[in-house]
Amino acid sequence: MEHELYDFFYHAEDRHWWFRARRRILASVLEATFPEGGLRIADVGCGTGGMLPMLARFGEVTGVDEAPEAREYCTRRGFPGVLAPEAWHETGQRYDLVTAFDVAEHVEDDVAFLRRLAGHVRPGGHVLLTVPAYPFLWSFFDEMNHHQRRYTRSSLHRSLD
Repeated sequence: MEHELYDFFYHAEDRHWWFRARRRILASVLEATFPEGGLRIADVGCGTGGMLPMLARFGEVTGVDEAPEAREYCTRRGFPGVLAPEAWHETGQRYDLVTAFDVAEHVEDDVAFLRRLAGHVRPGGHVLLTVPAYPFLWSFFDEMNHHQRRYTRSSLHRSLD
């Protein structure tokens, strides 16, 4: 992602209707799936941390992001322990829930990325992903955010197999 976008996302994630609606939708999915909470959660590619407060309602959250700028914004948001991916992998920790919200499209080898995520899920745990849909919607926004692809249902299933 372009470095100047971190500040934009940090502010937009709290106010913009799209981010607010996405948080509400994902919170409702988590409420229905995990009504008791108490989860160990890893949010991989957490960016500036816009989803971390919502995820914290469901348990203990570990943020993971490769960009030092993103980790700094997470600290400002009240989540100072966000890990770089290498450090996270070295922990060998397993989680009840591993999330990757709009991350897989940034990774050149999404199949290897998704397998690595699955390696951090405890038996019986879950992975929750969001990805941009439909290649025909490709735009300058995708290029500005360094996306490698957009997904269809079948292409996402192939990456998950």
